[in-house]
Amino acid sequence: MPKSIAYRLLAPAMSLEDPVRFICKENSLSSLLGELALHKLDLIIADGPIPVHLGVKGFNHLLGESGVSFMAAPPLAKTLKSDFPNGLKN
Repeated sequence: MPKSIAYRLLAPAMSLEDPVRFICKENSLSSLLGELALHKLDLIIADGPIPVHLGVKGFNHLLGESGVSFMAAPPLAKTLKSDFPNGLKN
């Protein structure tokens, strides 16, 4: 999750009348979910839901969505038009 998006999600809590203390960590989703399962974390902000195969019980809440843009120099864009987006795999 980009830090700029995480900041925007947390910003309203930073202006509450009663102060809130944040400790932010970065790690792989599986490591963070392990810490969540052990009650070492209260919340994870991630770019996707909890993977079912990990067997971690938790709740997912969609907090927002964003688009994705692909940009390329004209010569490169011409080579990708016919098979886009599959041409990006090369």
